[in-house]
Amino acid sequence: LNTAPDNPVSMGGIAHVSEFKIRNSAKAFGILSSGLYANKIRAIIRELGCNAVDSHVAAGRADAEFDVHLPTMLAPHFAIRDYGTGLNHDQVCNIYTTYFESTKADSNDFIGALGLGSKSPFSYTDNFTVTAIQGGQRGIYSAFINDTGVPSVALMGQDITDEPDGVEVRFAVENRGDFGKFVEEAQSVFKHFRVKPNFTGSKATIDKNVYRRENIVPGVHEREGYDRKNYAIMGHIEYPIDVPNADQTLGELRYLLGCGLELHFAIGELDFQASREGLSYIPQTIESIKRKLEALNAQLVVHISEKAAEFDNLWTRAIWLTKKRDDRLWTAAVTKFVTDTKDPMFETDVPTNNYQYGRLTPFKITAADLAKKYNIELRGFTKGRSQNTCSNMKSDYDYESVTKTPIPVSYTHLTLPTNREV
Repeated sequence: LNTAPDNPVSMGGIAHVSEFKIRNSAKAFGILSSGLYANKIRAIIRELGCNAVDSHVAAGRADAEFDVHLPTMLAPHFAIRDYGTGLNHDQVCNIYTTYFESTKADSNDFIGALGLGSKSPFSYTDNFTVTAIQGGQRGIYSAFINDTGVPSVALMGQDITDEPDGVEVRFAVENRGDFGKFVEEAQSVFKHFRVKPNFTGSKATIDKNVYRRENIVPGVHEREGYDRKNYAIMGHIEYPIDVPNADQTLGELRYLLGCGLELHFAIGELDFQASREGLSYIPQTIESIKRKLEALNAQLVVHISEKAAEFDNLWTRAIWLTKKRDDRLWTAAVTKFVTDTKDPMFETDVPTNNYQYGRLTPFKITAADLAKKYNIELRGFTKGRSQNTCSNMKSDYDYESVTKTPIPVSYTHLTLPTNREV
């Protein structure tokens, strides 16, 4: 975690400095537990699942599965059991149960860093059981909300065991209506985990991610389906991308935000909300997203350049580029290609905030040329507030059926001056 302030304060002549404090109270713990997450079931599965992965990484067993029990009528409880480093009594009492205490904050090898995820079951239940095994010692603890509203932990028993090291977190699911929700959220949370858990209890199936285009550039995929929102994947967790003031921060790249893209980032590249339900759009996060989109757009421009070179006719190429630009995935790439190459068929000398930016360049042709060169006779003329047009008196949708002349059918109107002189 980067905890340094963006703008360090220089102070001089200070008489006294006091630090802000957090009071140990039921209100504070309630905000950090139940009040932190909007989707509490998803949060528990996500946070405890990430803790299991981190424990396996710390133990050098990154490829090992962990167990997830989903509630059933015969076994109405939820549980996650990892096979990582485990915890001893001191670690349970002084690290696991301490809010904002984490051994992972200084490394990008781990997903967790805030010291809040292990407390996430309190967002759903008032008590849960923690079984901690390390070095043949097993401790069974009850985590509960005491009569003053403060989370507490009690050692229920210790014994010697031959079970492998690890931690299990378990709690009862009393609401039968939540059984299906646990299955649904587990299938959603674990779809980006490299190593999928071993499910027991209710059956859960994690479908393979399907992409329309995969690795357009490394770590950027276009998703299949109707959801055109972009998502960032970091540390197996999916975050919706919603960059504020994208017009100013991303410019033309903003068109790539509505293309159903999945952008993968290394742990530490993005900042996230304490709940992990969204990104925190500090400058670091925005710059990381912008760099990824720039790399993507550069590759798309290469593709546009290669395809554009295959056209012998400038007009045919311009029509292809125009249609390509209508696809949001290609809008920024086409604009950059047209601008960089100074394509004569496009206007690029107007401000970028002008609706006409990048439109096809109007060209003038005389009525005599129309008749002589293209066998086209002007039969109608209309004048509007914005432009003057001539037509063959047919509706726009009829133009494609006009095939007697060699003029391209896609070009339906000709711009004329107001005095009707061509």
